[in-house]
Amino acid sequence: MNYGNIFRSLVFVAVLSGNACAWADSRLDTLFVMCRLQDNGDAHITEKRVMHIDEEGSELYIPISNLNGSQIKDLKVFDEGSTEMYKNIGEWDENASAEEKTNKCGIITKSDDSYEICWGIGHRGERSYYTCYTITNLARSYSDYDGFNHMFVNPGIYPAPRHVLVSISHEQYAMEETNARGWAFGFNGDVEVKNDRVVVTSDGPLGNDDYCVVLCRFEKGMMHPALITDDSFETLKEKAFEDSDYGVEKRSWSDKLGEFLAWIFIVLGGLIAVVGGIFGISSIASGIKKERKLKKQLKENLNWWRQPVYGLQKSNSILAGLSFLSGFNTKNLLSAYVLKMLYMGWLKVVDERENVTLAGSPDEDKKLFLAIGEQKTDAKLMDNDASLLPKLFDVFLNAAGEDHILQPKELKNYMKEHEEALVPLVEELQKMTFAHDMKEDQMDGAKKLLGFKKFLEEFTLSNERHAYEVNLWKDYLIYATLFGCGEQVRKDMKQINPEFFQMDTITRQLESSDNLLPSFTAAAMSGTNHINNFIDRKKAESTQTRRSSGFGGRSSFRGGGGFSGGGRGGGIR
Repeated sequence: MNYGNIFRSLVFVAVLSGNACAWADSRLDTLFVMCRLQDNGDAHITEKRVMHIDEEGSELYIPISNLNGSQIKDLKVFDEGSTEMYKNIGEWDENASAEEKTNKCGIITKSDDSYEICWGIGHRGERSYYTCYTITNLARSYSDYDGFNHMFVNPGIYPAPRHVLVSISHEQYAMEETNARGWAFGFNGDVEVKNDRVVVTSDGPLGNDDYCVVLCRFEKGMMHPALITDDSFETLKEKAFEDSDYGVEKRSWSDKLGEFLAWIFIVLGGLIAVVGGIFGISSIASGIKKERKLKKQLKENLNWWRQPVYGLQKSNSILAGLSFLSGFNTKNLLSAYVLKMLYMGWLKVVDERENVTLAGSPDEDKKLFLAIGEQKTDAKLMDNDASLLPKLFDVFLNAAGEDHILQPKELKNYMKEHEEALVPLVEELQKMTFAHDMKEDQMDGAKKLLGFKKFLEEFTLSNERHAYEVNLWKDYLIYATLFGCGEQVRKDMKQINPEFFQMDTITRQLESSDNLLPSFTAAAMSGTNHINNFIDRKKAESTQTRRSSGFGGRSSFRGGGGFSGGGRGGGIR
């Protein structure tokens, strides 16, 4: 569950309820910019604006400046409510009347590299405008790559867009990670190289000072730009990265606070979609409702189930998904695996001083350790844990060293020293299956698993005893350990059948040494947590490296300097 999104939705609602009077009626719901690159570096731009326009203003405009030798041409405008293209009158007169501007478009040329694309508002209300034009020489040939750094959305647009999507594609070549890279600046959102293009999306509304600059790099040979420069693309990228968080693993708290406050100011600006808050709350309510329904289904008529339903691995996966019912705990899983290996003979309890396997109860003053036993397959005990249990045993085997005697410290240190090699094991060990979308045919097994847990938790209440049950007591202890009630079940068993503890060596040894299993579980857990932190660190480093390398990820809230295009303002006037 994304608590950040939940928090934002709640803030939306709070602000909406307290500031409704500050809202302007005109709005820009979606700004979609499609940039299609040509072989010579020209870009055909199509901008779609989904809007609601009140009585204010007579025209819409897009300021585009700082083109560095590029030009704007081939302007076309139309809207979904019109059957004909708007008439391009050439040089636009900003001071003409609203009627004179209706169904017309044009360009105000302010200088050699500064323009304003303009068109009349026409009818009021819900409108979808399409603005098409060409920017010559947008992509340029650099000494190392081809590419561009361009501002597609200006700061200060009125009304500010509630959602922005920029799509960059090529007329011939599919853009992939092998030939294209992308970075985005000036807003909170994402940039991805996917579906044959570079795609940039905002998380939500853009604030008054937010902007969208996109930096793109292409391998030589994808296009043949007409404008060739001696500069390198790397120099362009370095300029864009200045004041950005690309290449920075962690931002300071002051930076994060600044971004958070900027987001709050966006909210307070009064240009946030009501529907965003409604859908956010709706989604939360839906999730809560689904969880309640699942709880009810699983708890209704929950009867005892007297034997294991699945192996430890699958049981753990289901318990993880049902953690709101089951009290899932990774430490319990590790304890269950250690106990299972003891019962299978893969591990043995030994006395430190005598270095021999104990046949009876140990003396209280003797320290106990685990020794590596014979790895033999027992179909009943292995069940469906065959994919994970041997891998865990190998960790114990290698940690024990040449003497095959394992101490908790040895296990802990071994896992720390071999963190990278043990990543696949730990990822498998902590894998979770989410149960919120559980299908009907999975409900029966989950219900039996919870029934088995209930049976063990209420073990002494079951007066009726079947002969076959004593043969399952080892399994009961293993699964009770997984369920977190192992100690209680062991006491209940001794109360019901003390002879079992006299007959079963391993159970008697564990009872006489309460610290043996927990000490090795704690060591394994410590090693697992260390590797888990290593995994998280590597993922963060990998994500940041891929992001900074242009493979996609979060946009940078700042930076993007050295761009072409842009300006300030635009929208209704």
